[in-house]
Amino acid sequence: FLLFPCFVMSQIINQVDNNGRKQGLWSKSYKNETLRYKGEFHNDTPQGLFFYYYDTGELKAEKEFFHNGKAAAAHFFYKDGNLKASGLYVNNLKDSTWNYYNKDSILIMSEQYVQGKLNGVTKTFYHDGSLYEIKSWRNDSLNGVWEVFFLDGTLKMKSSHTDNLRQGDQT
Repeated sequence: FLLFPCFVMSQIINQVDNNGRKQGLWSKSYKNETLRYKGEFHNDTPQGLFFYYYDTGELKAEKEFFHNGKAAAAHFFYKDGNLKASGLYVNNLKDSTWNYYNKDSILIMSEQYVQGKLNGVTKTFYHDGSLYEIKSWRNDSLNGVWEVFFLDGTLKMKSSHTDNLRQGDQT
């Protein structure tokens, strides 16, 4: 038991195998020597939890890799520790629903992605959490209804789009 702490502390980091692939624990630091990130690789593929830090030391993001490193659940943080954004990466591209929060932890935007492109609905919210606008997307192009609301929830503007071009009248 006395040797176990020495073994753990002496574990080598930032190693590559004979094929130049990252193996085991890795960490990188900023020029000011504060930790930039830490995580584990297996055959150059990220595994499990990675932690990323601001150059001032606060936690900036955490990503949990799965599906052999092809996907990652990501959480981004403000310097005070509050959640800034969360979503999923697949093959390093945004995928599924991404949510964004203000510094008071209020949801300010929600977007849907497929393979890094906006697909589905984007909702933007006022500072109090009420709906400001809703847009429909397909392959990164505005497709469908775009509605904007006043703070009291009444409709301010409505239009329809196909491939980023307005169709018909705007109300």
